[in-house]
Amino acid sequence: MEFAPFLLLDTDNILESLQSECQKRAISIDSVQCLLQKHHITLSDPKLPSHALLDDRLYHSDRFTICQSCDILVRPKRIDDTFSIYLSTDKDKAFMRCFDSFLPLEEIKADLYAQVGARLAMLGVILRDMESLHAKIDELLHAIKHDPKSKAQEFCLMQSSVYAPPKPMRFVFFPQESYHAKEQGLFDDESIPPPSRLQEAFYGVKKGELIAVYEFGDRGVAGRNLLGQYCPQADEKPRIIPSVQEHITTKAYADKIQYFSQIQGFIALHNQFTAPYASTSPSPQNQATQDSQADLFCFYTPPSLELTSTKTPPLLGGVRAHITLRIESSHSSIDALGDGVHIEAEHIEIAGDLGSSTTIKAKQLIINGSTHKSSKILAQHAKILTHKGLLIAQDCTIKNLDSGIIYANTTKIQETIASTIYASSISIDRLRNANTCYFSALLEAKEIPQNRGDDNALVFSLLGSSDYRSYLCNARIYHRDKSHTLAQLESTLSALLPKAQAAQSFLAKLQGFTKDQQAIALKESKFAKTYQESCLLIKLYKATLARKKSLEHSLHTLKHTIKSLSPRLCNARLHIGKVMGFENYAHIQELSLEPNDTMSESLLLEYNKPSHITIAKDSRVKSAPESLDTHSIHLKVEQ
Repeated sequence: MEFAPFLLLDTDNILESLQSECQKRAISIDSVQCLLQKHHITLSDPKLPSHALLDDRLYHSDRFTICQSCDILVRPKRIDDTFSIYLSTDKDKAFMRCFDSFLPLEEIKADLYAQVGARLAMLGVILRDMESLHAKIDELLHAIKHDPKSKAQEFCLMQSSVYAPPKPMRFVFFPQESYHAKEQGLFDDESIPPPSRLQEAFYGVKKGELIAVYEFGDRGVAGRNLLGQYCPQADEKPRIIPSVQEHITTKAYADKIQYFSQIQGFIALHNQFTAPYASTSPSPQNQATQDSQADLFCFYTPPSLELTSTKTPPLLGGVRAHITLRIESSHSSIDALGDGVHIEAEHIEIAGDLGSSTTIKAKQLIINGSTHKSSKILAQHAKILTHKGLLIAQDCTIKNLDSGIIYANTTKIQETIASTIYASSISIDRLRNANTCYFSALLEAKEIPQNRGDDNALVFSLLGSSDYRSYLCNARIYHRDKSHTLAQLESTLSALLPKAQAAQSFLAKLQGFTKDQQAIALKESKFAKTYQESCLLIKLYKATLARKKSLEHSLHTLKHTIKSLSPRLCNARLHIGKVMGFENYAHIQELSLEPNDTMSESLLLEYNKPSHITIAKDSRVKSAPESLDTHSIHLKVEQ
C-alpha cells in the first residue's frame, strides 16, 4: 500500500498515535514501517543532574518517575518483517530474533538502528543508552555474518543493569524434566508418541540418584525495569523444612534442598493422580498432617503378573535407570499387557499377549506372545513370537509377522504376511502374500510359497538404512523451510523491483552530471536523501537477489544429491530360494525431496525358479559415482 511518509511528533504512546493516524489516512497498520528519529526522556525530579540516566546509582532509585516521547517516521513497508523483538516476563530483558530472510548488510545498519529503536519504544522501553543498544545490534550483525545459523537464536539486546526480578520458589522433579527434554522419536515416520496419561506417569530412577531440588528463590534486586518502572525488592519468604520419607534422603543448603532416592524403581510426585498407584501409604509420621509435611514422592512396584491400565500408570524412563521388568499373564485368555499400558525398561520379558494401544520401550525385549496391531515398540534388540503392530529396532527376530511394520537394521523372520519392512538386511524363511520389503544391503528368502505367496514388492531402497532415512527426513525439512524462505525472498524482490528501477534511473541521471554539478546537487538535503535511499535500495535489491540465487543453488544441489544417492545400492543383493507365487516384483526406488518416492525400474520374478538379482551400473555412464542418478543403475538377474 503506497502512501506519503509522515511523522508522529513528540508522542509518548506510539502505538495509540499510529493507530489513530492510520485510521485517518485509511492505511492498514500492517503495511507501515516505523523508524525512530528522535526521543526525549523527562525525569519528574528537576534537581537530578543531566547524567542521571546513565548513572546506575541515581537511575535505579525511586526518587522520580520517567516519561519518554519520540518522533517516529512512518513509511510504507518495503518488505515483510525480517525480525521480531519481545520482552521478558519481568520486563528486565529485551530480545531480538531474526528470521531466515534477514540480511546482515552493513549498508542498512542505520536503517536497522531506527527500526529496532522504534520497535522498542513501541513496547514502552526507555532508550536511556542508545550507544550500547547500537553496539549490541553491531554484535548481532557480526555474529550472523560469521555464522548464518545463529540468526535463529534468541539474542539479548538490552538488560536492566541493576534490577533483578525476584526468583520464585521452584521445585524441579528431575526424572520428569529430563525425560521430556530429550528427543523421543527416531524419525518423523517412525516416532513413538508420548503416553496419553502423563499426569499419572511414574519415572525410573537409579539408587542414590538426585531426583529433585527445592530452590528457595531470592528477593531479587530493587531497581528499574526496561520500562523505567521502579520495582522494589520482594518480601522475605519462610524456608521449607523437608519432611522425612521412606527411601528418600535430603541435603539442605542455604538456598535449596536436594532429594535423593535410596532405591531403584519408578517414582512420581505424590498427588491425586499418582496416589492411587503408590506402593505404600504415606509414612506413619506424616499421616497426621497431609499438608506441607505430606510425602512429596511415591513409588510404584510393578507386579509380576499382567499389567492393566486401571492398575498400572505409564512407567517412563526405565531404560536410563537400568530397570528390569518380567511380566506374565495368569491365563492365556488374559493379555499380559492390557489396553493402553505404556512401559519402559532396560530389560523387558513378557509371557503373554499385548492389548490394544500398548507401548513398549526397551534395550532388550522378549515377547512370548502376540503384539496388537495398534501396539508400538521401540527396542535395541527384540525377539517376538507374533508381531502385528509397529516395531522400531536395531535388530529383531520374529517368528510370525502379520500385518506389522518394522524399521530395523537387521531382521530375521520365519513367516510374514501383509507386512512392511524397512531394514538394511532382511532374512525371511517364508514370504507370503502382500508384503513390501525395503532393503539397502540384502534380502534373503528361502521361499515364496505356492498359493499363498503373491503380490510381494521387494524394493532395493536406501530407505532400508536408518542413516539414509534420517538424512532424507532432515533434507525434506530443510527443503520445506528453505522453500518457504525462497518464497519470502521472491515476494520481497517483487516489492523492491519498481523502487529499485526508479532508484537506478535516478542514479543513471546523476551519472550524467559533471562532478561539479553532482557536488552542488548533493548539497541540497532532499536530493542527498534521495541519493542515499537510492543507493540503499539498489544494495538491498542486489543482496536479496544474491541470497535468492544462493538459496536456489543450495536447493538444486540438494535435489541433485538426493537423486545421486541410489547408486550406493550397487552392492545390494536379492536372493529367493524358490518363487512359487505370482505377481512378485523387484523394484528400484528413486528418492526425492517430496514425500512421493517412485519406482524407477521393476522386474517380475520368474515362477517356479530361484531368483538372484543384483544392481548393475550402466556401462555407458562414465561420470563419477557421486554424480549418478537412478537412471544409471538397473536390476540385473544373476544366473
